[in-house]
Amino acid sequence: MKIIVPIAPQQQERPRYAKRGRFVQVYDPKKTKIFKRQLGQFVKQYMRENELQPFTEPIVVSVIFYRPLQKSISRVEKQRRLGGIHPPSVKPDVSNYLKSFEDGLNGVLWKDDALIIKEIIEKRYSESPHLEIEVTEWSERYGNTRQETNHDVSAKRE
Repeated sequence: MKIIVPIAPQQQERPRYAKRGRFVQVYDPKKTKIFKRQLGQFVKQYMRENELQPFTEPIVVSVIFYRPLQKSISRVEKQRRLGGIHPPSVKPDVSNYLKSFEDGLNGVLWKDDALIIKEIIEKRYSESPHLEIEVTEWSERYGNTRQETNHDVSAKRE
């Protein structure tokens, strides 16, 4: 399944804390909370329109985070970045994007993110920030057969 989500990627920011009486409440910062909600709503609508259910078996997820270009760069540098010559090797890093992405789709695209057994992640520049998601059931991608491998490294005595 492939989905293009027209939402700018948002990294998982550090959680915020608020004291409520004798208890401490932990919550997501506003930008992260909005991103997770918008992502979940968009994918939920896509799933509903295509009569799809969340994945319940092991899956392989590929996601490309298309982040916006910085505003203060030259035309030449802009073309280099859009062409992939200068990749976005700046913060935020892909692991921070990935965390908010996975959390936003928990219970929507997959039952739980523990079902993800392999991830392929990229970040690129784009004039129209968005996400490209591809999810494949592990059994579809790799077949139901498991290759047995002999990893016995013990020395045999004669």
